[in-house]
Amino acid sequence: MTLTLLDVHRVAQVNLEIQRMSAEDERLYRLLDPQADCEQHLQTTLNAVEDGNRDIRDIDMVVADCANAAPELALSVISTLVQEEKILDSDIERSLQAIGVARPDLAAEFFDIAIDDPDYSQEYIATYIPHLFVEDIDALCGHLGQWYDSSPRFFERTVEQLLGAYHEARNGGKDLENRGAEIVDTLTDIAEADGLDISSALNADTDDTLVTGSLILDDFRHQPASNLDSYGIGVDYDTIAENSAAYPRLSDVLGSGWLDELKRAGSYELPRLLSHDLDRSDYPVRLRQRSGDRDWSQEEFEVASIAKLAYLEHCCETLDLDHDPLKSLRGMLLDREKYGDGLAELDVCNALRREFVDRDVTMEPTVVEKSPDFGVPIDNRHVWVEVTRARETDEKRLVGVFSAPSGEESYVRGKVTAKIRGQISEIKQANPDDLTMVVLKNEFSAIDDHLVREYALGPTVLMMSNDFEDPEVYAVPGEPVALEDDHGGSIDDEGIEHLDILVNFDYKADFYSKPFISGQVFAFSDAVPDSLLTRLGEAFNAGEHVYKTRFTSGS
Repeated sequence: MTLTLLDVHRVAQVNLEIQRMSAEDERLYRLLDPQADCEQHLQTTLNAVEDGNRDIRDIDMVVADCANAAPELALSVISTLVQEEKILDSDIERSLQAIGVARPDLAAEFFDIAIDDPDYSQEYIATYIPHLFVEDIDALCGHLGQWYDSSPRFFERTVEQLLGAYHEARNGGKDLENRGAEIVDTLTDIAEADGLDISSALNADTDDTLVTGSLILDDFRHQPASNLDSYGIGVDYDTIAENSAAYPRLSDVLGSGWLDELKRAGSYELPRLLSHDLDRSDYPVRLRQRSGDRDWSQEEFEVASIAKLAYLEHCCETLDLDHDPLKSLRGMLLDREKYGDGLAELDVCNALRREFVDRDVTMEPTVVEKSPDFGVPIDNRHVWVEVTRARETDEKRLVGVFSAPSGEESYVRGKVTAKIRGQISEIKQANPDDLTMVVLKNEFSAIDDHLVREYALGPTVLMMSNDFEDPEVYAVPGEPVALEDDHGGSIDDEGIEHLDILVNFDYKADFYSKPFISGQVFAFSDAVPDSLLTRLGEAFNAGEHVYKTRFTSGS
């Protein structure tokens, strides 16, 4: 065998690493001959792996450094290692990418064998694809079509992993945006060939091709004509039409011709819920028979779907079909992207009207040429209510791992500030005796109770006393983030000083029993009477989480 200068250099690097290994790392390397070439190192490593050696870090280093010299043997090491083993792609990333760079064609050979081999975990080997195909996106896109036909579940996992890997690589400084566009083009071709309607995904309000790809994948998962519609959570419009009779109030709110609009909207929660096969008349019996723990079975999904729809029907009972302006709400509920916004307004309408049953809670009233979401008359004044929510972050959709920003960069601050500047400020200045309120709906990847408390009350800061012999640790409140937006007395008239009440809420664990939501209530001014705070606490099931912030004198 003839070695190139590059191979000689790699051999030298490996030999140098061998000499540097500490005693605790020697288990694999004591088997290697420092004078051997890369091919011999790989063969020795393969033999060790076959004998049960699992020094992953060391194996990864040898394969990565020697893949260029003997890529087929390098792939044999990795394929043997991951057989009957669940190895994270991050543990062998260097090896996978080195093989993919040296011989891109080997990736296809590996997956052609591994996909149908029960000794390989499809969940794990799908994560290897972005690395093994790192240099050959065209070949990868060609194989996606084949896998869609032959191994749809593997196809799904692969697309998930590609979108997530490209997102992380882009955030890490690598320019892989064209990869997302090519994946979207490939998915579009597959959809057209299979007769799938992905128009709502392609027309979604996003400039991120990776997000577009994720939306298309949702359509693949849930459309009846798709090979992926095999999990019992697909969309069936004939079933939806049959089930609609079981939810008369919801159907009335959605209006005439709503099923056609739902078809055009693409795949999202509402059509999936309405596609349940379990008859609603059987729901009470199944609910009583249900165990306390979720088993994620088909029947569990059916029961959960009916429970959520029963909640929506419960909310729709508070709407006046003859007098409420429902056009906006109807449009949001039948829109894939705005559905969550409409759901938040429906949640809040239900909460307010069931608590303030003695008041005329109005939808979209007009005040100083503004249209807040709700108006609640209290004595001789009104509470003007704006509802908002943060949408699912790209990180959550594409990667599933996320960290919501806190402090001044939090979504809480961004959403409250936007509502103050967009609606609240002008309403308050024109009607200073009225009260203003913003209601935030939590979003797991962006807004939660802790972040809202940090915004309104301040974070909890741990301090230590100066007694070095017996120090005491105690908690003190930090500065509320909302102070950054207190513009009282300045020329900026769009600050937090125009907000009287902040509420946030989220759903409880499930919809099997009341209460369906829980929340927190914060008073931002002395003008808010205690009786109103108490009733808002009841409306949003806040319990003890009703607070007066430092913006009030009674805090």
